[in-house]
Amino acid sequence: MPVPSDLTSFSTTAGSNYPTGGEAVGSSLDNYLRSIQAVTKMIVSKGTNITAASSVTIPDDGNFFIVSGTTTITSFANSWTGRIVTLSFSGASGQLTHSASLICPNSANIVLAAGDVVQLVYESTGVWRVTSVLDASVVIPTATASTLVGWDSGGTYLQNYAAGTLYIGPGSASTSGLTMAEGRLLGRTSTSTGAIEEISVGTGLALTAGNLALTGASYSFPPDWGFITETPPIASYDFGSVV
Repeated sequence: MPVPSDLTSFSTTAGSNYPTGGEAVGSSLDNYLRSIQAVTKMIVSKGTNITAASSVTIPDDGNFFIVSGTTTITSFANSWTGRIVTLSFSGASGQLTHSASLICPNSANIVLAAGDVVQLVYESTGVWRVTSVLDASVVIPTATASTLVGWDSGGTYLQNYAAGTLYIGPGSASTSGLTMAEGRLLGRTSTSTGAIEEISVGTGLALTAGNLALTGASYSFPPDWGFITETPPIASYDFGSVV
């Protein structure tokens, strides 16, 4: 049988590969051995550069390719099932169009810029799936001895925040994941701007079921006010007319 020249000639079933047990290899033995080495190298090498087109054929000579041009790509030619390739786009603009044969994350088209990197897998006959997209504009987190960088829980990028400090993104405080002691309020009593502090509820006050209310004995006002006495919660009084 002919000596295989690329990975498509190989089978995952050992008995379906060549040479067979009864085949006279003769002087072709070295060719078979060198073919295996060449094909193995193909799957871990940079392949021939590709020019973007509506339908793109990915060469068999590598697993990493540079794609030039800005033409929108709507499909890739068939390959072998399970093949994984990485494409680095050098064009200033471009697009991968989602379809049944080119499956993109969230079924959304991928708008490309120079430096973007996309990984695809040939999932089944006629179907490529995008498994990852590296946006070249994303800042990669770095760290120093005294500062860190990263993202808060809302996805906002933070730079040089204090180590050990938890940053919470926008949204409801009740779903932030932070905890606090029972029967406390949030605020700040310390001088100057700073972190939020827990504030204890003082004497004569009660915090129950989200409501802050007065508690305790009756309250008396001076006799010349007409002796107003009421047990809390105290009703609203208009003292503007008191003389």
